[in-house]
Amino acid sequence: MVDLMAREPTRDTPANASRRRLAWRAGWGIMAFCALAVTVWGLAFVFVDSAGDPALKTRYLRTPWAMYAHILGGAAALGVGAFQFLAGLRAARPALHRTLGRVYLVGVLVGGVGGLRLATFSAGGWVGHVGFGALSTAWLLATLIGYLRLRKGAAGGHGAWMVRSYALTLAAVTIRIYLPLLQSLSLGFERSMAIVSWSSWITNLLLAEWILRRR
Repeated sequence: MVDLMAREPTRDTPANASRRRLAWRAGWGIMAFCALAVTVWGLAFVFVDSAGDPALKTRYLRTPWAMYAHILGGAAALGVGAFQFLAGLRAARPALHRTLGRVYLVGVLVGGVGGLRLATFSAGGWVGHVGFGALSTAWLLATLIGYLRLRKGAAGGHGAWMVRSYALTLAAVTIRIYLPLLQSLSLGFERSMAIVSWSSWITNLLLAEWILRRR
């Protein structure tokens, strides 16, 4: 009897390769669009008085330096990070790739330090404080490990850790997707923030690990 559940080995045909390229481009396009949209939102939050939740601004302005560091540093990392995954750019413009990498590194360092301070009085109670603090810590560590791997000449390890780093950077996007969804379930702002303080970055890391293991 033929086993209908048996699967033939996947063949790397031109059609399969074309589908993979198309899927990658579509995924990158969606990621880049969302990243740039949140970058613009972050800049508007800082520089446009009417942009954003006034109560949230009041909370952040308890420590102005932390707000500016987190939002501006995070916006820089979010905005340039997506372009670091373009193999064509890395091959054709290696100097630009290195420059964008430096901008990304500084953005994460500045944004992560600001995030650690903001976490101490974030929304979501103590669960939110710990969750956002853990996010900032993981963000800084993943980026630092990626940078140190590059300095040691471990290009493969560098790439994997920068994928993890940018997955954490993209928490700025996923939090803006998850939060309204949770609030639509009548969970309330504080409870929703407690949940997204963890889910916004853990799900991203799990997806990053899945992508890395499929390489």
